[in-house]
Amino acid sequence: MRLFDQEKNQLRKFLSENLNEFPWSPIDMPGLDPSIISHRLSILPESKMVKQKPPKMNTECFHALNEEVNRLLKAGFIRETLYPD
Repeated sequence: MRLFDQEKNQLRKFLSENLNEFPWSPIDMPGLDPSIISHRLSILPESKMVKQKPPKMNTECFHALNEEVNRLLKAGFIRETLYPD
């Protein structure tokens, strides 16, 4: 879909006037029903768990990943799950 210049300008104006209406991070969306976005693993009870080695990651990616995980934990979007070794 292609927008004409006038439509683009109207859309930009609308978005800039309503910036506070859009969530910009998970913490901006308290009370979101987890059933909308929940992910569960379908694992057979008799299946044997296999622990994988963590992937190799450069320091910059590791820190970015850690920050994002901490933000999601703080916002309550994810929670830690413990599995037996």
